[in-house]
Formats: sequence, structure tokens, C-alpha cells
Amino acid sequence: MVKIFLTILLLFPVLITPQDIKVKAYPDSTNYLIGDFININLEFEYKNGIEIFLPAIRDSIKSLEFLSDSTRKIEKDGIVNLKYIYTFAGFDSLDVLVPPLPVIYKRQGSNTLDTVYSAQFSIYVRTVAVDTSAEFKDIKKPETIPFDWLILIYILLIAFVLLIAGYFIYKKYKNRKPPVEIVPEVPKPSPYEIAISELKELESKNLWQNGLTKEYHSGITGIVRKYFEGRFTLPSLELTTSETLEHLKALRGAESILDITDEFLSNADMVKFAKYQPLPEINEVMMKQAYEIVEKTAKPNMKIQNGIKNELE
Repeated sequence: MVKIFLTILLLFPVLITPQDIKVKAYPDSTNYLIGDFININLEFEYKNGIEIFLPAIRDSIKSLEFLSDSTRKIEKDGIVNLKYIYTFAGFDSLDVLVPPLPVIYKRQGSNTLDTVYSAQFSIYVRTVAVDTSAEFKDIKKPETIPFDWLILIYILLIAFVLLIAGYFIYKKYKNRKPPVEIVPEVPKPSPYEIAISELKELESKNLWQNGLTKEYHSGITGIVRKYFEGRFTLPSLELTTSETLEHLKALRGAESILDITDEFLSNADMVKFAKYQPLPEINEVMMKQAYEIVEKTAKPNMKIQNGIKNELE
């Protein structure tokens, strides 16, 4: 009675295995010639939720050379159909016995591993059959193909037409000048725009706030003097403060900036040449004065007198 019970227990996993997973391994054919593609199919059918671990089929068939593999998977009504196609090739006459392939799988929510096996099968690789009893025959001499003059005429005619067409195309495009690309001219910024931009940039550097007072005054006066040069063709960068003011007096309507320019340039000269340390308020006023000088002279409504070049009309 105990033996019967143990036998039932041993057979129980085998009985339930087909309900969980089915495995089938088979070749497309059993007979191949050397160099033929040998496709070995490995098919699975199992319930959704089962995890399978593929067998090492490449290691099981070492006598054949592995080439490639492909996969196809279909799921329907909770059943998964999975197919692997392994392509091999044999380059020698041989008989290959593919043993049962173990497929390990695990049910969802379980840590127990079960195994199911495929059926074994054989593959035969043979060379091309040669009748050794037949007589040896000489190699056939190469056949001579008669020359077809009509084909030569067609070739010459086509070559002549292509030559004439090429000549006319060459004549048509030989003297054609390439189109001139017109690049729109980008307008240059005006002296006013340059001065305002440079003042804003200088203001953002916070030079005098970081102890660079002399650099601050040199920069701000340089911007204004360069503005005079671009706006009035007045070489202020090469002139002293007094010479710059004398030239400004020659501008009709420049009375509004004479006093502020005098104070602006004089304060800067004291810092640069007399090592004067201005109060923070003076530095802030200098920036306001620079903006005011540029803004008041931005519009072209001032004319230069006394022989200085007039370019403001």
C-alpha cells in the first residue's frame, strides 16, 4: 500500500505538468545537405503568470554551428503561445541526436521551480550523392557566343545620342552665371545706441562699489568722449577737457550740456590725475550726467559752427 502511495506521489508532478506548460521541440526536417539552414523550433504553451527559463539549446547542439534565432509570442484568453526558432548549419556529414531539453518554470507567487522536458529527435546532415560507378567525363569546352552586330549598333546609337545631349547641356549652362546671393545689410548701431549700451554694461560691473574708482571714471569718460567722436566727429579721446569744451561751444544749441559736461569731465580728471577719492554720491551723479549728456544730444538738431565739420544734417 505504501509503495502504491509513493508511486502516485512521484507521478503527481508529471500529471499536472501538461496542465501548466506544454513544450515541443522539433526540426523543420530530419535530412539536410551540407550548408543547409537547419531550423529547430522550440514551442511553449502555458498559462499567463508562469515564468519560464529557456534551456541552453546552443550548448546542447555543439556539433552544429549556430547562426541566428527569432521569437514569436501570442497571448489569448490567458494562454501564452511562445515560439523560438534557432537556425543552425552543418558543414560536415554527421548524425545529430538532440536530447530532451529541460525547461525550468515557476508559477506566479511560488518560489518552487519545476521542470518539463521536450522529446528528443535526430538530424542527419549529408553530402551531395555522387555516383562513383559512372565513368569520368571530360569538362565541357566553353561555348562560343556569336557576335551580335545589332547590339553593337544599338550601343553606338545610344552613345551618340547621349554625346549630343551632353553637348547641348554643356552649351546651355557654360555661360550661365551663378545667382548672386543678396545679403541684407545689417544697419550699424548709432553712436547713441552704442553709448547707452556701454553705459549700462559699465553700470552692471559695480566698479566703484568694489574699490575700482579710477577704472570706473576712466571707463565712463571714455564712453562719453567716444560718443562725442561718433556723434559730432569730435576727436574728444585725443583732446583735453578744456579743448573738448571749446569744440562743444561751436555747436549751436550745445549750451544745455556745456555746464554738465564741464563738471562731468572735471570730476573724472581729479580722480584720474589728482588721486581724488570722490564720495559714493559723486560716482552715482557721474552716471546720471553721462546718460543726460547722451540723451540731450541724441536727436540730430545741432549744427557745428566755426569751421568744424558739419555731419548732423
